[in-house]
Amino acid sequence: MKIVSSIKMLKRGKAAGPDNIPSEVLKADPNQSSNNLYGFFGKIWEKEEPGLSIRVATCNRCFMDP
Repeated sequence: MKIVSSIKMLKRGKAAGPDNIPSEVLKADPNQSSNNLYGFFGKIWEKEEPGLSIRVATCNRCFMDP
């Protein structure tokens, strides 16, 4: 449920991030997007090492929060 609520909070009309996925695509079907992201995050968790782009996106997000 946390993923779905986060998707619903995304702002429309903003530029896509490093993943190149516009928020409108995720918001079109939040439940399906959540299922896809949950599986993706699960694979990263199993590998125990996120790709460079995930680390950069996470670091950028940390510094952007007020």
